[in-house]
Amino acid sequence: MPGSSPTLHVTGKCTFPTDGYSVKLEQVEVGTEPPGVLQLRYIVEPPKGKVPQVITVEEARYNEDTDVVYKEVQIPDCLTDLRGRQ
Repeated sequence: MPGSSPTLHVTGKCTFPTDGYSVKLEQVEVGTEPPGVLQLRYIVEPPKGKVPQVITVEEARYNEDTDVVYKEVQIPDCLTDLRGRQ
């Protein structure tokens, strides 16, 4: 649409051993990334209660209105945040 800001859309897929997981992508706020590189991490919410034992694929999304032209988007495996784990 003319006059609107450019939007970056990033999607990824995660495979889980059971149903009930949710996942999203979040920007990593560090000042050490090289210019033109966006680092994201997965935020994973585990299921609550009993869930079917079936392999499930969930899609993670990240959207950002930006004028920055990124050369690369990184989603390192080591930057996964498993929320709600005990």
